[in-house]
Amino acid sequence: MVECSKCKKALPPAFGGLPRQPCPFCGSTSPSFSMSHHEDVGPVTDAVSWVQTRGSPGGSATIRDTGEVEVKLFGRSPTNEEGALEVCTRLVHTLNAQGAQWNDPISAVDMSEVDACSTDRLDPRRTLPMQVVRASNDQRMWMNLQRNGSEVVDTDVDTLASELMSVVAKKANRYPPALKASLTLVLDTSRTVGHSFSQVPAAFRQLYVLQCQGAGFQAVWLVGHRDELAVRLDE
Repeated sequence: MVECSKCKKALPPAFGGLPRQPCPFCGSTSPSFSMSHHEDVGPVTDAVSWVQTRGSPGGSATIRDTGEVEVKLFGRSPTNEEGALEVCTRLVHTLNAQGAQWNDPISAVDMSEVDACSTDRLDPRRTLPMQVVRASNDQRMWMNLQRNGSEVVDTDVDTLASELMSVVAKKANRYPPALKASLTLVLDTSRTVGHSFSQVPAAFRQLYVLQCQGAGFQAVWLVGHRDELAVRLDE
């Protein structure tokens, strides 16, 4: 902007050059005209990437802002029922923290479709039968772990969400509707901790929640190696 240094009136840009022209307001030809320049600059942003790593007994996982996930396992491959009672106990703790009144679960050795069952503290007639299944059905991964004692899998959020849905669907095809309606399906991600990153259940709900609801279970939960890593998938 050009302005007259005497009367401080704003002038056209041409008045900032030479030869000097008299100020049309006060007639001054003083060489003390001033010029300033102003430019609007949009917001400047830097691309910020992030990586989150989570460990668990027997494994760890890393997720990147791009959605890529690296899952690491070590030790031996678990059997189908191994750790089921502990997983159900963590789910019960989560439900009780939300206001439920379930007793600690006990193993249901007399029911092949149920791994553990809880009873309501206020009404023993109410029960919570739970069926536990591994969150990952990647048989190649489990076989390599059993053979080598360690395994690394590169995957991504959407693939892990799809894997969860395939596990739910496979279990749903095994049971009649009446049984499923009373059964809570528990997907155990204690070892495949990559499934427990919040981005995975979020992607699952976005892509598969209606399909999961249609599977017919009383509820479907994803349960990790800590109580706070329990997330319901069918809501």
